[in-house]
Amino acid sequence: MWGRREKQRLSQLEEILFDIIICGGGLTGTVAALAFSKNNFSVAVIDPKNLAGNDQKNGKTKRIIDFRSTAHLEGAVHYLDKLEVWKRLSNYACPLETLSIMNVHNGNTPREQETKTIFRASEIGKKQFGFNVPIEKSWQILADAVLEEERISAFSGKELQSYSVQGALVNVTLSDGQKLTCRFLVGADGHLSKVRKLAHISTISRSTGQTALTFNIHHEKPHQNTSTEIYVDGGPFTIVPLRQKTKSHHSAVVWMQKLERVNQLLQLKDIEFKQEVQKWSRNIVGEIKSVSKVTSKPVGLSIAKQIVAERVALIGEAAHTLPPIGAQGFNLSIKDISVLDSLTGAEPAKIGEKYMLRQYQRTRLPDIFFKAGGVGFLNQLALSERSALQHFRALALSSFEGSHILKHGLMRLGLN
Repeated sequence: MWGRREKQRLSQLEEILFDIIICGGGLTGTVAALAFSKNNFSVAVIDPKNLAGNDQKNGKTKRIIDFRSTAHLEGAVHYLDKLEVWKRLSNYACPLETLSIMNVHNGNTPREQETKTIFRASEIGKKQFGFNVPIEKSWQILADAVLEEERISAFSGKELQSYSVQGALVNVTLSDGQKLTCRFLVGADGHLSKVRKLAHISTISRSTGQTALTFNIHHEKPHQNTSTEIYVDGGPFTIVPLRQKTKSHHSAVVWMQKLERVNQLLQLKDIEFKQEVQKWSRNIVGEIKSVSKVTSKPVGLSIAKQIVAERVALIGEAAHTLPPIGAQGFNLSIKDISVLDSLTGAEPAKIGEKYMLRQYQRTRLPDIFFKAGGVGFLNQLALSERSALQHFRALALSSFEGSHILKHGLMRLGLN
């Protein structure tokens, strides 16, 4: 297995040999790189963006501000702690102690109806379901950890151009013509994965017709470490707590709506948009004092029909893209990495071989399809304007509120 110094001596050769090459330097790619390096594999990370940030001062990584945040459920927290990065991430993590689901039924009734179901982590003997961490801070910390690791080499500002398999090796060509060689290629390059495309892996995809607006809010009342999902026509309006280091109260918002409505919202003036946020937040966190810059992203569901090819594996959004409901996206990615980490660590001499890849696919695909089906169903319930489905949504939430067995079972299922 090659270390960084050995690779530097080889840098004058036409090709550089690694155990594993990861295409994609986002959250999933950086976590995977750290995991493989802990097993003494030499790792290369390829990403068109600079892992050292657009600017680097005093050794700290900087990047264009991203106002999104990601829920780290219990399993992800334990795994990141094993990789020795959770301690750094925890400085920016807000505990998710309570989940409140508010169902707003606008059916053919004279007055709007609301019902609320509360899920508390303490009900199943836990302090919290997990933690919410800003994506910007997560990426900075993980990218810095990658750059500090001797077994990892970063090829920033470059893209995967092509790859070919010859026996036990994968020959990779980058966008600048540089050539790398590895035993195992991992696609962590998102929902438009170049690795997946080059491996001729098709997907099962469906657009929901929605767009997710993400932004941060500064608000009057404390959030009490509670994540609130408001189920209304067009999709959920979700308020997720952010860690408070001052007396100010801040939360992240994910607002899913149909495209036509989103276009209308994005054309509003700042004060008008804030007024809409105030209305849709239903005064749960009091007065909305300010709203950050708003980013938007189309919402869809996509699953790769297979997550392996010859000496190739897909992880994260290269393998599965889900609507932002139920905190499953990043946590599914951590499961992908954990399984590959376990398989490669157990038999390092056999990384990338068919048996190992079959094991990975057999382990992960059923869980991916199960979680995707659940998230897709919840999203359909949330966005539906059909009165029958709205009544079903209300009835289901009421049944969970009235049955400890159902309620506790759902909470434990969501953490797995």
